[in-house]
Order: sequence, then structure tokens, then C-alpha cells
Amino acid sequence: MQNVSNYDDLAGQDLGVTPWLELTQDRITAFGGITLDFDPHHIDPRQAADGPFGVAAAQGFLTLSLLTHFAGMLADRRVPRQHINYGFNRVRFIRPAVVGSRLRAAFKCRSVSEREPGQYLLVFDVTVEADNDDKPVMTAEWLALIHA
Repeated sequence: MQNVSNYDDLAGQDLGVTPWLELTQDRITAFGGITLDFDPHHIDPRQAADGPFGVAAAQGFLTLSLLTHFAGMLADRRVPRQHINYGFNRVRFIRPAVVGSRLRAAFKCRSVSEREPGQYLLVFDVTVEADNDDKPVMTAEWLALIHA
């Protein structure tokens, strides 16, 4: 990671695109078990085949939760890993992330503001895409607090 003395330098910067991550039925089913989301169009491939997507689709919250994994995979290490998840201003699930697809995320730092001396609020625009779709799966405006 580079040493950044002024986080304002990150504002407006593209921070990178992650490698692909395969979306498997096992991953979707495991997430359903952890979150108690047993909707058949997520966890039952036979029932999902008769559903709106013709195949099992990931829970939207699984796609959202993968952002922490994707952020850790960024090639751009100017943003410290030690930060506090401050939430989201906006999340949109645009298309289903279906089993068998591969997902990746692109990160851009929208803005940086110093909230208190040594405490910065970073706002990231994140787009998650699937390798089998020309439209994004999800977009989010994600907030992080950094204590420098």
C-alpha cells in the first residue's frame, strides 16, 4: 500500500477493477443458510429453472456483502484496509446475478471529506458486473470512515 498523506488526493480517482469471482450454487445456498433466506429461486435449482431467470439467482444481499471481498482484492492499495463501514447512500440491484456467472467490481472514490481532525469520510461508487450481462448487476454508493 502506498503511503497517502492527504486522502483528498483520492477524490475522483478510479481505484481499480477486481478479478472475477465465480458465483456457485454452493455459495448461494450457504449464504441462504446463514441469513435464513430459503427462497427456492435462490437455493433450489430445480424450482429456480421454472422461475423468472431460468436458473438460481444470488440473493441481492449476497451480492452486496461481496463488496468487502472485492474491496480487499483491489489492485489500488491507497485506501487503508483498516476502515469502518459507515453504510450506503444508495444501492440498486439492477440485474440478477445468476449461478454460474462470474462477478467483479469496479471502484471509484467519489469524494473525501475530513469530518474531524484525522477522521475522513470516503464515498465510493461501486459497480458490480457479471461476465454474462452487458448491464451492471448492482451499483452502490458506499461510505467508509478512516482514522488516520
